Amino acid sequence: MRYLSTMLTKSKRFAEAEIWLRKILHTQELTKASDLLSLNFETLGKFKESEELMERSLAAKTKILHEDHFMIAFTLVQLARLALHKFLSDMKNANSEVATYYLARAQELSNDSIRIAEGILNSSSKDQNKLNSTFAMDRDKIAAITILVCLYSH
Repeated sequence: MRYLSTMLTKSKRFAEAEIWLRKILHTQELTKASDLLSLNFETLGKFKESEELMERSLAAKTKILHEDHFMIAFTLVQLARLALHKFLSDMKNANSEVATYYLARAQELSNDSIRIAEGILNSSSKDQNKLNSTFAMDRDKIAAITILVCLYSH
């Protein structure tokens, strides 16, 4: 969506670009609210509701961002943390099959997040042209380091 809006703007098709930019803005506002509500649910121990919101947020983000964007990785970290909460809950309830599923899911989500973060950190200077600025590349690398710290501190 972002790429399309950029191309439309460069083509001086501003009215069409505006439509796409409004969709992006709406989606971003929804994902921010969804992320905050999900964290609130997690704090309250409502892991199912939290996971549902975070999954919806991930789906929305993948529509407007590329799959290796740091915001996707952050959302994967949140989902991995929720899976670990569910793992611990099911272990306490002696439900080892379900607990094993959630542990495997947490590992998969963590690995995906690590892959994205490493990709950002290992990006070459020619990739900098895609990002349009050194600032954007630095911001993404800082975000990637933050993602890795979040994963390894839990």
